[in-house]
Amino acid sequence: MQVLAHSAVRQVGHTRKVLHQFLYICFLVCIIPFLCEGVVRVYSWLFLPKQMKIDPTLGWYHTSNSQRYRTTEGVTVLVAQNKLGHRGPNYESRTADGKKRVLILGDSFTEGSHVGEDELFSNIIANSSSNLEVMNAGVGGWSTVQEYLYLKEFGLDLRPDLVLLMFFDNDLDENCLSFYPSIGPRPFASIQNGQLMIHQRPSPEEWRKYALPLPFAEKLNRYSVAYNFFNFRVYQTLRASYLNRLEYEDVKKIAAYPKMEIFAVGLIPSRQDAQKGSSDIQSSMLSLCKEEGIPCISLLQPLKEKYDKGIKPYWDSDIHWNRVGHGVASEKIGQYIHELFSSAR
Repeated sequence: MQVLAHSAVRQVGHTRKVLHQFLYICFLVCIIPFLCEGVVRVYSWLFLPKQMKIDPTLGWYHTSNSQRYRTTEGVTVLVAQNKLGHRGPNYESRTADGKKRVLILGDSFTEGSHVGEDELFSNIIANSSSNLEVMNAGVGGWSTVQEYLYLKEFGLDLRPDLVLLMFFDNDLDENCLSFYPSIGPRPFASIQNGQLMIHQRPSPEEWRKYALPLPFAEKLNRYSVAYNFFNFRVYQTLRASYLNRLEYEDVKKIAAYPKMEIFAVGLIPSRQDAQKGSSDIQSSMLSLCKEEGIPCISLLQPLKEKYDKGIKPYWDSDIHWNRVGHGVASEKIGQYIHELFSSAR
C-alpha cells in the first residue's frame, strides 16, 4: 500500500513538473515576441527613428516632426521631416502675402534623404527665392499613382500655385506594381477595356511573396517595429538574390501592359543615362509632353556636363544624387519655376 502511495505521489510530482515546464515554455513563447518588440523599438528610437508609416490611402507616407541621421559613402547628414511629413520648413496653411507656393511631388530623388537640409534642391530653391514657398512632398518608393492620390487627397488642400511632378525612369514599372517588397502593398494602375484604372485597395497577396512568412504578416507590417526590422534587415537581406529574381519576374509582366500617358514636368535621368547624355525614355517623354502641350524640363544635359568636367553628381554606390546633383537640380528647376510663373502673367 505504501509502495502504491509513494508511486502515486511520484507520478503526481512528475505530472506537476511536466506541467510547470509546459507553462514555462508557453510563457517564453508569449513573452519573447514582446521582449523582442520592446528591444527593437528602443534600438530604433535611439539609432533608427522611424520616418515612414503605413498609410491606408497612399500605401505608406512620412511620419511628421521626425529626424534621423543617415550615412551614404561615409557622409552623414541629418534628415528632418516637418509637421506635414515634408522635407523642408513648416509653412502656414495659407500662402504668405506676396509669395507663390510650389508643391513638388516625386519619389526618393525628390525626397533627397541622402543629403542634408541645406543641400536639398527644394530647400536651395526656397532659400534663394524670397518670393517662393517650396513644399517637398517626395516620398521614397512612391510611383506617380501614389503621387497623384496624394495630390488629390491632400496636396490640393495646400493651395499650391504650381505643382511640379518629378519623374524617374522606374516610375513606369512602379505604377503597375501593387506592392513594394520592403514596405508593403500600395495603390497601382492598370488598363481595363482601354480605360486607365487606379486600384486603391490592392490585395496583399503579391507583397506576401516577399515578406517574412509569419501569421498576420500584413498587420505585423503595419504595427510591429520588430517585424519591419527583421523583415527588411534580416529576412530580405539573406534572401536578396531569390527576391530579386521574383521582382524581375513581376516587372517582366508589365511589358505586356499597354503604354500609359504619364504627366511629367521634371525628368530625372539615371546615372548611366546622365553619363552617356542620352535616354530613350526621356526622349519619348519629351515628345509626348510637346505633343500634349505639357510644360517639361529634362535634367539630362546639365548632369552630363558635370560628368564631362570630371565632377560626379551621383553617388558611386547609390543611384541617387549627391550634393552636386542637388545643386544642378536646384539651379535648373529654380530657373524653370520662375519661367513658368513669368509666362503665366
